[in-house]
Amino acid sequence: MRIAYLDCFSGISGDMFLGALIDSGVPAKLFQDVVAALDIGARLEVSSVNRSGITATKVDVLVHGEKELPREVFWDQNRAKQLDGHEHHHSHMHGQHHEHNHDHHHESTAETVQPHTHGRGLTEIKKIIASARLTERTRTNASSIFEALGRAESKVHNVDIESIHFHEVGAVDAMVDVICAAAGIEALGIDELVCSPLNVGGGTVSCAHGTFPVPAPATVEILKGAPVYSSGLELELVTPTGAGIV
Repeated sequence: MRIAYLDCFSGISGDMFLGALIDSGVPAKLFQDVVAALDIGARLEVSSVNRSGITATKVDVLVHGEKELPREVFWDQNRAKQLDGHEHHHSHMHGQHHEHNHDHHHESTAETVQPHTHGRGLTEIKKIIASARLTERTRTNASSIFEALGRAESKVHNVDIESIHFHEVGAVDAMVDVICAAAGIEALGIDELVCSPLNVGGGTVSCAHGTFPVPAPATVEILKGAPVYSSGLELELVTPTGAGIV
């Protein structure tokens, strides 16, 4: 039996796990072939970086030639754009109408502060996995990770799992992270993953539904019963995708 040990002193995310897999012997070309097989408009950029004097591998997902933003940056920028659009719209309307329905105004503001955009649903993601040219073990493990994420989101939002549309994990970069993670585990012949206690970080993070404490609700649900701690750093060190993988 081959056991892989994850020392998660700085948490875990999908891209961190892929970098660790490459440094452990998985050819970068394997991941690039997996991404090409998914045919979802993505490609990988693999580079060498220096962190505190130690060389490591960094994996970035590019979607239509652009790097995906970290989710807190994406949602903060999205809200800023939405608020700018609302202010412009309000100013324009004020020039034509001098009476305002304040209840309606507050409702619109709430909607723009917390834009609710839909990603891919679990069924669609599993169809993409099933139709891609992947091994059966990779398909099974990737689907299991997404099902774990789906169950967590379903419980947090109190909706049926088939109604869940993944805002973070349904993004193209997260699909790549999850499916490549499954492929990398198989490539190394890993039978079992053993994980150290997880440093989850602290502070808050911006998500599709607003600003939440770290670890995010879905991450907490996935890690229920797992040994975790916080070093006091106010950053999201364990993402839902990373939690789903471990």
